Amino acid sequence: MSVTAGLPPAKDVPSTQDQRPGWLRVVPFLVVMAMVIFGFVLILMYHWKRGTVTLAGGLFLAAVFRAALPPEVCLLLAIRSRPIDVLTYGGFATMITYVAMTIGP
Repeated sequence: MSVTAGLPPAKDVPSTQDQRPGWLRVVPFLVVMAMVIFGFVLILMYHWKRGTVTLAGGLFLAAVFRAALPPEVCLLLAIRSRPIDVLTYGGFATMITYVAMTIGP
């Protein structure tokens, strides 16, 4: 005798998982990548200081997204554990900003 006899199939059971569409998971990554691409465009237009600061801003934004959003939402930004990712993104952004600001015009 089966234990599940008379029960509805599992697909009819309402899901308790996240109901957001799949494309919404990549939005934080796309925002960060848009800033990075914009920074590279500025660098190619010989506005290297603005471009590098924009790149650093993208990394700071990635750190904020990684710290504030749950792991299911920022899949492509999650590389290691949350503290390591936030420290890495923030550290690189700080170093890039420092280098961009200390080098002459």
